[in-house]
Amino acid sequence: MNEDQKLEIQRVDWTGFKPLVQRDALITVADDLDLETAARAVANDDVLLVQEWIQSGKLRKPDSAQLESWEATPQREFYFVIVQPYVLLKPISS
Repeated sequence: MNEDQKLEIQRVDWTGFKPLVQRDALITVADDLDLETAARAVANDDVLLVQEWIQSGKLRKPDSAQLESWEATPQREFYFVIVQPYVLLKPISS
């Protein structure tokens, strides 16, 4: 993916992600990491940068506490972008 290609960042509530939990395809993006920047790095297979974010916790699979919280508030909204086979998501702050 080159710099000129625009990623489609979308917005949806938690109910849209339920099927993806079972596929283990969700990756959360930390508040201090730009969603588009993270998606581009994953799409471009920037291993060193993605590995650094994983090690620092800026990119990670949602833990059970997060999943339970989101399940309890299904109207909670998220920004997300699809980078096959993953979906990167970032909760929208209230």
